[in-house]
Amino acid sequence: MLKRTDLPFCKWMILNANYAPAVRVETIKHVLANVPYPKNKQSIKLLKPDTGIISTYKGD
Repeated sequence: MLKRTDLPFCKWMILNANYAPAVRVETIKHVLANVPYPKNKQSIKLLKPDTGIISTYKGD
């Protein structure tokens, strides 16, 4: 299912859900990083998601 529905304009995100509070924070960071609004250098640095918790689907 993931392989067939992972499209360039709509990517699947993989969440390492072993620690739920961290996953929630990283998910919010990901959403905010992708919403179009004026960002400054500090907000860009703070909005980088932890790739150990959230990452894009790479396909098999």
